Parts: sequence; C-alpha cells; structure tokens
Amino acid sequence: MHLGQTDTSIKEARRILGKNKIIGKSCHSLAQAIKAEKEGADYLGIGPVFPSPLKPDLKAIGLRTVASLKDKIKIPYYAIGGIDLFNLDQVLKTGCRKVAVCRSVLKAKNPRKAMQNFKTKLNRNDAIRIR
Repeated sequence: MHLGQTDTSIKEARRILGKNKIIGKSCHSLAQAIKAEKEGADYLGIGPVFPSPLKPDLKAIGLRTVASLKDKIKIPYYAIGGIDLFNLDQVLKTGCRKVAVCRSVLKAKNPRKAMQNFKTKLNRNDAIRIR
C-alpha cells in the first residue's frame, strides 16, 4: 500500500493490513521522510523532484532535498516527479538509485524502448558506482 501525506497513518494501515504487508509513504521533505521512517514505512516516494504535469498542484522539491536523504534515511526511497531520460543523471548524482516514472514512459512513442533505456541507464550507473 502506498500512502500520501493526507491519507491514514502508517500505524493504522499496518493494523488493517498486518505486519507482513509493504507500506510506502509519499514525502516532500527530509522532515517528512524521517517521520515516515520512524513510523514504520517500508519505503518512501520522494518528490516531485521536478515539476510534473501529473501533479501540477505540488511544488517541485528539487535535487537538494533528494540528496539530503542519502545518509539520513535507511529504508529504500524512490525519486518521483518529472523524471525523464534527460534529467535522470542529475537525480542519480544525488545518491538516489531508485526512481519511479510514469509520463516519460507512457507518453513515449515506444514505451517499451523508453523503459529499456531507463533500465540500461540505471544498471550502468550501478556498475560505475560499484567499481
């Protein structure tokens, strides 16, 4: 289950779903991310990193906020919002290794090829980082 900032609490979701279900939380700041981790979230979605036509009412948080999570958050987190193949390298430079994308794949002329390009770029980045 994925919860937004105005949805039920992680504690309540865990009570309803049980302790073995995966629960994530959308966060728009370091403070929200730290709070969600302390409350028991299994993963975080952090964003929108860039302006996104899918969420025009949310102000972009920028790369600095994503970078601030690197040494402070221990659970997996995914950068989301306005990410495409042209700005993916900027996101990866923050230390974030996971992204969630929608528009850049679904609106592509060839969604399968777009997804393959994301996968290649993400895998290449991990190989470079590990060496």
